[in-house]
Parts: sequence; structure tokens; C-alpha cells
Amino acid sequence: MKKYVRTEDLMEQFKKLLEERLIELDQLEKSVRKNKRYIGTVPEGRLRITPCRGKYRYYFRSVGEEKERYMSKNQTDSIRKMVQMHYDEKMLKQIHQTRSAIDRFLKDYNPYAEEEVYEKMGKGRQELVDPVILPKDEYIERWYREHPGSQNCYYEEGKYVTDRGEKVRSKSEVLLANLFHRKGIPYQYEACLSLHGRDNFPDFLLLNVKKRKTAVWEHFGLVDSEDYVQKNMKKLDEYERAGYQVGVDVLFSMEFEGCPLDVKEAERRLQRWLES
Repeated sequence: MKKYVRTEDLMEQFKKLLEERLIELDQLEKSVRKNKRYIGTVPEGRLRITPCRGKYRYYFRSVGEEKERYMSKNQTDSIRKMVQMHYDEKMLKQIHQTRSAIDRFLKDYNPYAEEEVYEKMGKGRQELVDPVILPKDEYIERWYREHPGSQNCYYEEGKYVTDRGEKVRSKSEVLLANLFHRKGIPYQYEACLSLHGRDNFPDFLLLNVKKRKTAVWEHFGLVDSEDYVQKNMKKLDEYERAGYQVGVDVLFSMEFEGCPLDVKEAERRLQRWLES
């Protein structure tokens, strides 16, 4: 059976848009309620509007009355307030209906439900099933095959060893690699990444397993050096031009003299990426 590989869930993006829509609805409701307070009290009843010779005539029937009365031009302000109040009340009703529909969807929708059908099965059953969606473990294995590490041959092999056993070039890179490993995040050190046909070797490639998204992590260890900073600003610009977004697909850490790598801050940044 051909495996379906989910790379980026469009419904997950839609879910985020709906969450933003809820915020927008809250702001809209506040605006409508503010307008209602500004209008004040209007008579209760039914306003009827009829066209007449290119203009409109207005008739109002109060609650409890059988007959309606004609409203003259000098009552235009009252007419306008009644119509505006009617509009505001319909708007509030629609906002409530829309919010309720979105809340129900967000409560019930799980963007990973189809994958979890297989993942929640016992091992014995998993061995007998040919899943239609590529399982997590197989996806990770394939990701490692497609992104082999330690591909940068322009520099000598590093002398610092990570918990996973690879050699890197700085103590800070050891700390970062061990952080990724401890958090259970698949990563590769200096994998080859082509940008506009030119090979680049980011410090780390990371895989968000749940969302099946790959990101770059660059560590800037010499930000005291002006030349180094300019070089790496150009690198970030290259990522942007290639379609990567700094802060989303490109993460980074830095250090300079007297201010070593802040591992806790790196972990917070990593967690935000996992949850974004």
C-alpha cells in the first residue's frame, strides 16, 4: 500500500486561523456593545420601512399596540437609532453563533487523529497492519536518511563529543546537541542544505516529529566580531530569500565574551518552536 506522508497539516493551519478569528470576534463584540451604550435606550416595538416615490416612509408600532404610527422627518434621529440598535443586536447574535460554531470545532478537532489510530494500537496489532499514513518511527528513519549529518568537509573534524557520539566543534554545540537529544528531538549536525543551488551546512537541522516540520538551528558563537556578525547576517538573509522564516524555520542562539550560551533560554526557544 502506498504510504501517505503528512508534511504540514493544512487543517492545523486552519485551526490557528480559527483561534485568531475568536480573538477578532471578541474585539468585534466589544465594539458593538460600546456602540449600543452610546445609542442608549430606544423604544421597544417594530419599525416598518416602505419605499415610496424614490424615498422611504417609516412606521412604528410599539409593544402592546395594535396600530402603527407614521414617523415624520423630524424623527430621523430616533429612526436611525432604532435601525442601528436592530443591526447591533443582530450582529451580537451572529457573533455568538459564529463563536459557538468555532468553539465546537476546536473542541472536537484533533489534527493528528488519523495518525493516532495506528499509534494507539498495541504492538502486536501494529505488526500486522499496513498503515496508510507513514508511522512516526518510519518517518524519523526516512528523515535521517534524507538528511545525513557531518557533511561539512571544509573544516577539520570537531574534537568535542556529544551524548549521541558525534563530534562537534565547540562546547556550546555540545550543549545544544545534548539539549536536543535530551528533549527527544531528532537532529543532524551540519547536514547539507541547498539554498538557491548552493550547499550550506547549518549547525543543526531539527525535526518537529508531531508536526513533521524541519527547522534550522544556527549558533552564533563570535558575535563580538564585526566580520562574523556581517557574515551571519548575510546567512540569515539567504535563508529568508530561500523561503525560510527566521523565528519559524530558522532558530538561533548566540554568545559573546563574558556572556556564554544560555541553555535555559535555548530550551525555551526550542519549546516555543515545538508548540507553535
